[in-house]
Amino acid sequence: MESLLETRGIDLPMASTILRFRNSMTFQIIDQRAFRAIYGQRHPIYGATPVHREVSVYLDYLDELVKFCIDHEESFETIDRLLYQFDKQRNGNLEA
Repeated sequence: MESLLETRGIDLPMASTILRFRNSMTFQIIDQRAFRAIYGQRHPIYGATPVHREVSVYLDYLDELVKFCIDHEESFETIDRLLYQFDKQRNGNLEA
């Protein structure tokens, strides 16, 4: 994750997408919608966020996804897409 985030042009959502397609049993995509669906608040990562903070947010997010999947009997491998759709229907557009 750190190596991906240190690559020019790759932010946390893109890095998580790459990892998810590498191993969807372990990694899921983090984006503003899925994050907001889980935490009820805006994604805390911005362009100047230190890499170690981005990694920490992502690992905490994965832990929350696992808990959510267990509590709601959902598949971890598809939960990112379900949360994206849920947030889009529930909350509409993302704020700029």
